[in-house]
Amino acid sequence: MAADKPVKKFTLRKPPKKDAPVKAKTGTESPRKGESGTKPGEKSERSKFREIEIDHKVLARIKTSAICTPMGSAMRVANRSPEGKELREKEANYRGFSRPPLYTDIPQAVVNMIGERAKDKLTFIAAAMSVESMPPPVLPEVAFCGRSNVGKSSVINAVTLSTTVRSSDKPGMTQTFNFYVLPRRLLVADLPGYGFAFADPRKMETWKMLMDQYMSKRKPLKRIFLLIDARHGLKKADEEFMERLEKSRCQFQLVMTKCDLVQADDLARRYAIMAKHLEQSAKCIKTIRMVSAYTGAGLLDLASDLYQLSNKPNTKNDATPQMGGKRHKDDDDAGDL
Repeated sequence: MAADKPVKKFTLRKPPKKDAPVKAKTGTESPRKGESGTKPGEKSERSKFREIEIDHKVLARIKTSAICTPMGSAMRVANRSPEGKELREKEANYRGFSRPPLYTDIPQAVVNMIGERAKDKLTFIAAAMSVESMPPPVLPEVAFCGRSNVGKSSVINAVTLSTTVRSSDKPGMTQTFNFYVLPRRLLVADLPGYGFAFADPRKMETWKMLMDQYMSKRKPLKRIFLLIDARHGLKKADEEFMERLEKSRCQFQLVMTKCDLVQADDLARRYAIMAKHLEQSAKCIKTIRMVSAYTGAGLLDLASDLYQLSNKPNTKNDATPQMGGKRHKDDDDAGDL
């Protein structure tokens, strides 16, 4: 006898759920994913940002200097003239540096500072975690600092036309005070990034103590360049660090980085926010630099600042500090400019 077929069970389907009533938009909710809504009658942070008045002089400077130009357009501009194309083809054979496409027409005085020959290029001399282990104060000195992954190493390499400073996409790679020298001209310090690298409270406290000592006791320190990511503007960690700088003996200057990743109007608005924040500052240089290490936009202004702070030829202070720091492999392999 054939086996009985299983009886198919039938279940009653649940009635469909009624759609929730659609709330009327108040005009303040942000439509973008990941942005929190606001209470009725309140404006979103993005709406408040869009309402910031733009200084048209600043906006004109941004557009004239091609600060926000993406890399593709920057390459087309650089290759538009026969001279620019010939220069890039010539430099393609050089080793030890890479010139960003918009970093051109460099005055000879600045070229002399950053070096044309391998022996005159930026050179690593020391990594320090105490004031005593820092290079001797025989040259004028500048320092670059900022949040982790703000692009300190890339900016130093780009403005000096070198590849000496090690850079990485991983935040927190620089955990010592790294010193470099433009021979007979300038000491350059690459400081550890704050906000990520020192999450350990003990390391954070050590870093703060060393930073205070560095800013107060380092006599040849002429200026600290505080780098700010142009995509995000001033963060709480930046404002806290600026408060420490205000208590120091050294001047500092803000430099907005990664400007090629920002729209011109948004960059002008963030510039306005930072300029307003600096109105009450006694130690900050009021001129804010806007640069892109990738395209080279704005680097000429930054290089001019470095030149003004550097040791000039035919002066008494014409020594290069000799330290036992470990040399990078690229130092000996660098070609002539």
